[in-house]
Amino acid sequence: MKIDLNDLEVWGKAVPHDQFAWLRANDPVHFQTQPDGPGYWCFTKHEDIVKASKNFQGFSSG
Repeated sequence: MKIDLNDLEVWGKAVPHDQFAWLRANDPVHFQTQPDGPGYWCFTKHEDIVKASKNFQGFSSG
């Protein structure tokens, strides 16, 4: 499945639930590239989000 979380056309239609379901099943900690930026990590499972939020030093965006 093609995953592009930066695609505003996709977000303009609706939340891409199918893409997030695929990510949770196949790539729960997904690195999303950006055309004009460094990219970012996308956590899609609740357990991973909770762990990352409790370890802000290890998972800082800055």
